[in-house]
Amino acid sequence: SGKTQLAHTLCVSTQVRFHLSLQNLLAPSRESEM
Repeated sequence: SGKTQLAHTLCVSTQVRFHLSLQNLLAPSRESEM
């Protein structure tokens, strides 16, 4: 179960990082609001 949890965490962190970078590309001016 340890390997599955690690893989899941890695997948989620990758998705979050991709989403954040995509947000920055689409709306960099929104960063000041957050």
